Amino acid sequence: MGLQFPAFWWGGGGGEPRTPAFSLVHLLQGGLLSPQVAALLWALLVRRASFLVVGGHYQGAGKTTTLSALTGLFPADTELVFTRGPREDFAFLEQTGPRRTYIMVNEFSDHTPWYLWGQKAARVLRLTTEGYAVAGTMHAESVEEVIQQLEEPPVAVPRSDLARSLQLLVMQAAFQTATGVARRVTALYWLQPAARGPGGLGLKSLAVWEPSQDRWHLFSSPETWEDLARWAERDAPSLQEETVHREGFLRELTTRSAADFDSVRETLLAYPTQRSPAA
Repeated sequence: MGLQFPAFWWGGGGGEPRTPAFSLVHLLQGGLLSPQVAALLWALLVRRASFLVVGGHYQGAGKTTTLSALTGLFPADTELVFTRGPREDFAFLEQTGPRRTYIMVNEFSDHTPWYLWGQKAARVLRLTTEGYAVAGTMHAESVEEVIQQLEEPPVAVPRSDLARSLQLLVMQAAFQTATGVARRVTALYWLQPAARGPGGLGLKSLAVWEPSQDRWHLFSSPETWEDLARWAERDAPSLQEETVHREGFLRELTTRSAADFDSVRETLLAYPTQRSPAA
């Protein structure tokens, strides 16, 4: 608990660290994603999956808001390290324990002095081989564009390395409606090493949003469950059962009056010692 974000994470140069203004409950209540999608993310992030929240080139897609809220799903002993763009000196490597540290990248790009790109971005991604986890955002219109940007210079991380550095891509979009701007997670992708995949990278779709129905369709392939379970060091049936229970827990959680980040994280950290959110 007690996750604090520096002012530069939110785009400001100064000020006191603070917790995110939005929690997972806010995302669920706003329709950004469903409890079923959130439960799958929770089952993976609590095991320290590395991931990117990816938005198109629309300003205000909400990538940072989503990423910050999702840190509420991280394990209890998590320490956050926030990269500082071109000024990053990696001094944190001597001050952190890899197995409990998430390296936070507010954006993989060269668009502002706080964003991370080039060889320093490549180094961050490769630190996952030492036990660190990575969470960040990125601009791209498709999963293919994400991979292309990261495998080409100046980042130049081969696909085979990306398959080990990242596990999840959370695709997000913002669009105009009659009542204003709406945001949705449009797809989840799972990355893994695959000898037969292009460049040694295997890619699987975990969920897709159907705009006409405003609902999500999740994968049902036994092979995909086996892949996830293998990574999670569980058997597939137990991981499926766990995800279903987490979904029920989240559905109850959205009825709580306390939706602030700290309250929601405290409740999430109590799982599975209690069967439902405290009243």
